[in-house]
Amino acid sequence: MTESTIDSGGDLFIALFRLWAQARRRCANPLPAMYGHGDRVGASAELVPACESCFALTEACLGRPLCAGGGALSRDERGLLLLVRHAPALGPTQGSASVPHGLPGALCWASFAVARALGEGATIAVPPPAPDEECPFGPLTAWAA
Repeated sequence: MTESTIDSGGDLFIALFRLWAQARRRCANPLPAMYGHGDRVGASAELVPACESCFALTEACLGRPLCAGGGALSRDERGLLLLVRHAPALGPTQGSASVPHGLPGALCWASFAVARALGEGATIAVPPPAPDEECPFGPLTAWAA
């Protein structure tokens, strides 16, 4: 699988993240652009606020801003896809090979809300990790605290 091989659920999630990140760089409210895109593609009403919450909580847990990619996925985008793909099955205190350190409860619920808003049929394909990758977001910062 290549970095550009993401299904439509993942495409929509990353498109909303990139709109969110772009607005945040401009110190603008990201919600109007996110809602506009969601409306154009027929996304559920719950998806935009669920994504916004997931992105903001991820930044808070990491203790740093998330970085958006251009054409290819950024490391942070890959990490976000992993959250949405695996968090609903984990619960707040469990880890797995994909999320080795577990997740704070609020972030787990936010990721679950995104997965639910994407719809039952939406699957998230995630490119394989780099060989030396322990955490998809890079070295742990506030997350491990």
